[in-house]
Amino acid sequence: MDGGECRIEGTATEYFSRITDNKLRRARNGQPPLIIEQDCLDEKRLLSEVLHPDLENTPFALDYGDLLP
Repeated sequence: MDGGECRIEGTATEYFSRITDNKLRRARNGQPPLIIEQDCLDEKRLLSEVLHPDLENTPFALDYGDLLP
């Protein structure tokens, strides 16, 4: 892999759940101000609907973390 390295840290669901939990902590502290707690809870609830089961253990995941609710 051209000297690059791929690091897998759990499943896609675990990865995106961790990201959502981090957003939830920030939302509860008012940072960033445009994201509220309910947005994070909704996002986490919808993970099973947007993550394709066959790709649960693939080595790459994309996250558009700058999208607003």
